[in-house]
Amino acid sequence: MKKVNLILFILFLGLNLNGQERLFNMNNSMSFSNNPARTGMSPATQINYGLGMYDLNSSFRKFNQLLNFDTYIPKIKGGVGLEIGTFNAGKDFLNAQTFIVTYAYPIINKTNTLLSVGAGLGMNRNKTDFTELVFGEINHIVSERYHMRANYGFHFSYKSIFIEGSQSFYKRISYTPS
Repeated sequence: MKKVNLILFILFLGLNLNGQERLFNMNNSMSFSNNPARTGMSPATQINYGLGMYDLNSSFRKFNQLLNFDTYIPKIKGGVGLEIGTFNAGKDFLNAQTFIVTYAYPIINKTNTLLSVGAGLGMNRNKTDFTELVFGEINHIVSERYHMRANYGFHFSYKSIFIEGSQSFYKRISYTPS
């Protein structure tokens, strides 16, 4: 058991403690977005939709939408999930889309105890138009980036005690400045 604990500690040493930028954060109700080990671990199938719209000033609006679905499938002995999101800030300053598919496997799933591990794979697209942020004479500066996104995590709960960790990786696959 000591070896298993040591391996888990080393594996999740790179625990992401920073969290998401507040501009994109809607994960209070959609927790498997940051930790795929929670996918399908609730007693019911979940479909969540989050919508956020904020006027930061008269010319800069933030608009977020996030849809996710997760469920436990007994045939494959695990939970599966799908998340699709779109994020916009300003008129056209930032435009981003994301999707991720996740899978979680419950190692221990008893009445008061849950230990699960999970992984996810997806893609992000970010388009930034700096002419919408800077006013006046400026060359048209637009960049578009595509990233592969992978994450893994673990979740342990015993009665009301929760311990979890996750790590995300992004790999840029294309960049188009203009």
